Amino acid sequence: MQLRPHDLGPTWHIAVVRQRAIGAARVVIQPRTGPLGRLWSRGLGLTEKVISHTLPMAADRTGPLVGGLTTGLGCAGLLALYGSVVGVPVETAFLNGSAALVVSAAAMYGSAILLPRRHFKRLHWEPLRTAELMA
Repeated sequence: MQLRPHDLGPTWHIAVVRQRAIGAARVVIQPRTGPLGRLWSRGLGLTEKVISHTLPMAADRTGPLVGGLTTGLGCAGLLALYGSVVGVPVETAFLNGSAALVVSAAAMYGSAILLPRRHFKRLHWEPLRTAELMA
């Protein structure tokens, strides 16, 4: 039988996720839920209390994905767009520019939505380990 954090009730669920995310079960972080957090937690079947208390704990992992990787991919997409449009015929520029924007948008969506959602889901749905029950 595999126990998951939600099987322990809201209080212990939050404590287990806190331990997994930041390594300290007694640290208090102000609960909040933003627009990205709502996207990441949609469809996971968690209560609003658990979501608002555990989303800020995932910031160490999700922050660099959203802030750094997404920005870098957006800049790379704009550079690819600029490079594909300058000095080429209009038809070629349109096709190259469209391809650059589509690839950049898909990569940005993956780094801002899919990867952080996967990490957040993993915090809540991985089975409990013996060490987590003993702590």
